[in-house]
Amino acid sequence: MRYSILAVALVAASATAQVQPSPWSYFQDEVQTKGLLMAFVEAADGTQFILKCDKSGKRSVYAMVTSPKKLGRPGPIPASRTVTYRFDGGPPEDGAWRYYEQYAVALHTTRDRALVKLLERFGDAKQMELRLEPLNGAPITVLFEIAGAQDAIARVFESCEDENPVG
Repeated sequence: MRYSILAVALVAASATAQVQPSPWSYFQDEVQTKGLLMAFVEAADGTQFILKCDKSGKRSVYAMVTSPKKLGRPGPIPASRTVTYRFDGGPPEDGAWRYYEQYAVALHTTRDRALVKLLERFGDAKQMELRLEPLNGAPITVLFEIAGAQDAIARVFESCEDENPVG
């Protein structure tokens, strides 16, 4: 009897250890994007990293980082600025993103491969550190918990009917 209780406890502990809650949240906006899926993670300071599309189709998915701090100038024309990212404390890598007033965007277009460059680095990483370079202000460094990113990436690309460049 004692061995079977121990065996049940070990099986339960093993199952609990394998199921990790995902830091990713999902949202479908029925009004603006007609139900297309968006995936996001939120840092401790409220900054969000979001994968989404506004309409379905080829090269429609993009990444954006929203910030409570001002990043760029107001207006419809963004400034191209550097974003530095590193995964699980690995080496830093730079990308050129478009900076708007309260957010920065990595696109996946014919000429702009900032999103692909970023997504290729995700792998099985647990954390992503982003360093934003605001137009007028000190650099902002944000740490995101991103375990399970490959699933989030696949779900967003599928919902957007876009070809996943890393999957």
